[in-house]
Amino acid sequence: MTPKTYPFLELRARVNEDFAARVVARLGGTRFDGSRNFPAGIKPVDFRVENYLLEHKGLEQDPLEVEDRHAKTAAFVREKAKAGLIPLSPGTEPNTVVAHLTGEVSQEYWRRFLGVSVGRQMEKAAEQIRSSRVFLGEPYLPGAVFIVNESAPFIDPQSFRGLVAAQRARFADAIDLAIFFSCIPGQVATSGPPRLAVIHGYFPQGSAHDAFGERFLAAFEQELLAVLGRERLEPLPEDATLSPARAPVRVELPEGGFIRYH
Repeated sequence: MTPKTYPFLELRARVNEDFAARVVARLGGTRFDGSRNFPAGIKPVDFRVENYLLEHKGLEQDPLEVEDRHAKTAAFVREKAKAGLIPLSPGTEPNTVVAHLTGEVSQEYWRRFLGVSVGRQMEKAAEQIRSSRVFLGEPYLPGAVFIVNESAPFIDPQSFRGLVAAQRARFADAIDLAIFFSCIPGQVATSGPPRLAVIHGYFPQGSAHDAFGERFLAAFEQELLAVLGRERLEPLPEDATLSPARAPVRVELPEGGFIRYH
């Protein structure tokens, strides 16, 4: 895991592959036993549980920490501003402007700079599931992914949920079920003091894989409670909307000037 370059809130628990292994053990599953030799370059899934081929994937680095990402983001904003596609307003500091990304431009920003990290992890998982099916000689085994946002604060929980749903659909031939959890909390809109919450769930819902998804989440909650030393998790209302719970971050650009993310 890369060191933090800016502070952010996160759950006080490491929900990594070892954590996933303990959840799988609660369900009677095991790590892939390696009894079949895979060709060089072919990586099997992490686990086999209840006849599912299950791969754990974690977002261990924020997409905005990738080399040159800030400069590319600034260039993207300049390009869209020059074309008149985004509204600009004066910033609070001299000679600065605030760009408001909305609509198609906002969706393009997410695809190019943030959502791509989720897509790459899901693509890798799909390849591993397909390979595992072929080399095990069991092409009809269902595939599942347990994807965790470990350390990507600029992918807030609400956006993470949407990205997982969209990317699962892209690789539906391999990924029958995508189970997700975000260690990055969001802020719940309430009439009282701000409340932080984390989310978990699975996609798609209403399929033949619901039963496994529910069992996995139940085992996941048991393991999380054990790690946190708590007796129960406070339920999140089904209609709750989570907004980002991060502070604005200013990043100096190599060519001079700066960009601030909100």
